[in-house]
Formats: sequence, C-alpha cells, structure tokens
Amino acid sequence: MTGKPMIQRGHDVNQIATQFAWRFGSLAAIGAFSAVDKLLDLYLLYHKGNDAALHNLQQHGSLHRFGFAYWDTLLACADKSREDYCNSLQALLLTQEEALVWMQRFQKALAAR
Repeated sequence: MTGKPMIQRGHDVNQIATQFAWRFGSLAAIGAFSAVDKLLDLYLLYHKGNDAALHNLQQHGSLHRFGFAYWDTLLACADKSREDYCNSLQALLLTQEEALVWMQRFQKALAAR
C-alpha cells in the first residue's frame, strides 16, 4: 500500500470519527437536558398535588380527604416517573443503536482501501 491511499483512508476515518463525536455528544447533551426537564416536571407535579391536598384540608378540615388527595398525588407522580423511565430507556436504546451504526461505518471505512 502506497502512502497516498493510506493518508486518504486515515482522512476518511478521522472525518467519520469527528461526525460520530459530534452526533453522539449532541445526543448525550439532549438526553441530559431531557432528564433534568423531566425531573423538574415531576417536582412541579408533586408540589401542585400537595398544594391541592393542603387546600382541600383547609377547606374541608378532613384528614381523610387530605390522605386521599395526597395518595392521588403520589400515584400520579409514580405513573409519571414510570413513563419518563420508559421514555429515557427507549432513547438510550436508540442512541446505542446509532452508535453501532457509526461503528459499522468505521469498519467499512477502514476496510475500504
């Protein structure tokens, strides 16, 4: 193998590696921002539910109603948390699949010349 094809192959692989780094880095950043956003949404949901439960307690004075309102809040938060977990897991699997596609591109570029 002469020098020029080796340099070209190295250039091709470096270009693919740079594209992969940008793509994977942006997916990781989007995932991190999405996780923070989901956490803040869950926090807001929890406090809105607690506010409604306390308002119910002040209005009716019944600890029984307060307990049910608080329990409803906890169930809503658990459901939202489970849904967010499933969505995050799906995004992680898609990111992993994309990384595998990029690895195949690396292998093709290395084997091309």
